[in-house]
Amino acid sequence: MYIFLEPDDPNNIYTQTRLVYSEETLILNCEYNEISINDLRVGDFIVAYHSNAMTMSIPPQTSVYIIEVK
Repeated sequence: MYIFLEPDDPNNIYTQTRLVYSEETLILNCEYNEISINDLRVGDFIVAYHSNAMTMSIPPQTSVYIIEVK
């Protein structure tokens, strides 16, 4: 299970990051209430707290622990 971050150009794979989430990933709305991954929408601004380890693939992949919708 994953989501893509596309900070600039959605067609530029060099600016994307793949966040791999699991059942343990905490997802919070702007009021810090827990929500599900299905509540996220394309275009949402998020802050992601993720692992320091990241693959060298294109796009890079990393495990995400907390997602905050801003």
